[in-house]
Amino acid sequence: MSGYEVIKVRVTGLKLSGLLWSHYRRRIVGAVEEVLHLNAGLSAFVELPLGIEIKVPVASSFEAAEQVTAVRIFD
Repeated sequence: MSGYEVIKVRVTGLKLSGLLWSHYRRRIVGAVEEVLHLNAGLSAFVELPLGIEIKVPVASSFEAAEQVTAVRIFD
């Protein structure tokens, strides 16, 4: 990962996937796992506590990873 940003939770009842959707405005494969890796103990929460600050990877760090090449096994 090339860097991260810090987001502060400002709404009650928010789940991590919802926070990432509102931040990136798209679904990114592996984003939840990477955020859990950057934030020790975050997996203990079902809903994110109000006011908690969460490190999230910058969007550009996912762009290269999302380019998937299809491979044909059979002709």
